[in-house]
Order: sequence, then C-alpha cells, then structure tokens
Amino acid sequence: MVPRLPVGMRGATPLFQSHAARLGAWACTGLVAVALPRLWLQARGLAESGEPVWPMAASVLSTTWGRSWMLQGAGALIAALGFLLALRARRIGWNVALAAGVMMALSAACMGHAIAGPRLVWVSVPSDALHVASVGAWVGTLFVLARIGFSVDIRSEGGGAIAALVRAFHRVALWSAAAAIATGTLNALLRLQHLTDLFTSGYGTILLVKIGAVGAVAYMGAWNARSAGRRAQAGRVPSVMRTIGAEVLFAATTLAVTAVLVGTAPQAR
Repeated sequence: MVPRLPVGMRGATPLFQSHAARLGAWACTGLVAVALPRLWLQARGLAESGEPVWPMAASVLSTTWGRSWMLQGAGALIAALGFLLALRARRIGWNVALAAGVMMALSAACMGHAIAGPRLVWVSVPSDALHVASVGAWVGTLFVLARIGFSVDIRSEGGGAIAALVRAFHRVALWSAAAAIATGTLNALLRLQHLTDLFTSGYGTILLVKIGAVGAVAYMGAWNARSAGRRAQAGRVPSVMRTIGAEVLFAATTLAVTAVLVGTAPQAR
C-alpha cells in the first residue's frame, strides 16, 4: 500500500506513487528473469548424476514447489501489469498489484520451510505468508523512501517535504515491522525443534545473524522516526539521508541473510 502524505506536501504523493510503481515493476521483472534459472537449479538438485535436468524440471512442476513456482511467476507478471497501470495514473493498477502481491507472498510460503515443516503446517504457511508480506511493506517502502530522498525532485522541495515523507513512511513501518517481527518469531519457534538449536545448529547461527540485522534495522528506524523529521525541518537534510542510507544498508543485509537462511535446512548442523 502507498501511504498518503500530508496535503501540504506539494506533489509528493504522485511522486511517491511513481517511484513505488517503477521500483515495483523492476522488481517483478527481476523475479520473472530468475524464474527459469531457479527451476533449473531445483531440478538439478533432484536429478541423478549425469541425468538430463530439463526432464526432471517437468516433474518438478507437478510438485507443491513447482505449482507454487508457477503461482509466483504469474503473480509477478500480474503485479508488473498493475505497476504499469499505476504509472499511467490508473487507480486499479494498485489494486491489481496488491492482489498479485498476496499471490506471491502465499507462493513463497509454499516453496520453503513453512510447508515442509513437521508440525502445524496450517499455522506455519499463513504465518510465513504474512511475514513475507509485512517485510515487503516495511523494507519495500523504505527503499522507495530512500530513492525519493536521494532524488533531486524531493530535495528541491526542502527539508519540510522530506520531513513529511519520513513521517508518512514510519506510520507504515510501525505496523509492518511489528507484524514482521511477530511472525518471524513464530516461524523460528516452528522451525527449531529445541531452543538450544539456535546456538548449536548452522540454521540457528544464520538465524542469529538475521536477528541481529533486523535489530539494527529496527534501531535505525526508531532513531529516524524520533529525529529525522526534526532534523529535516532544521535543514539538516544530508544528516537525514545518511541515517536513512544506513537503515537501507541494514535492511539489504537482512534480505541477503534471509536468502541464505531459506536455503538452509533447519536441522543443518
């Protein structure tokens, strides 16, 4: 969802929407571009040594992972269409992109640990889907905020414009971050057989790194929520953009660690 900015912020809402739509379209394009390589890697992992990969890929498509892969690809294409409509100022474009985002979040939950877990799958899958969606709202909107903040268009509006943008973003971040942390905690409890696995397994070690990275993002976000608007109003725009840049860096680190985590078996030692 795109937050509504204060009415007094001249032209900022269309600016936010256009940047969000462009970033969304590029992200969906990237997801579509890596779809076939991901299918090939999944099939290669299942094929015997020397066995051709693509026949195995056809078999993979009949599995839960394969069906979820197709759902995710369809969601990415539909979302890209929605973002393109949004760029043409079509309100329906955001509704299309939102519906496709739900499809992609659910598909992600059905391609990994959530659906493969040994217990409470009916809790694990919805929790993981909500986790993906809330992280997307939190980190995705942060990336849009940073993109706008570093652009000439918004900086020419002055510190008041950036202050309004930051305040609008952190209303979104507050709720999406709370949902991401709550579902992430639940997911960790469902993945780990014992709490000691957090300190004795490879999966647990990576999870601890992720927790540290999330903590850094949350800390920087709280710092920006308290002080960024005030600093921007005071004309300290470069200082605001440095701390927002740090928040983006920690968020990107969190996503990178998560990519490693989802590829690691919870029982890995």
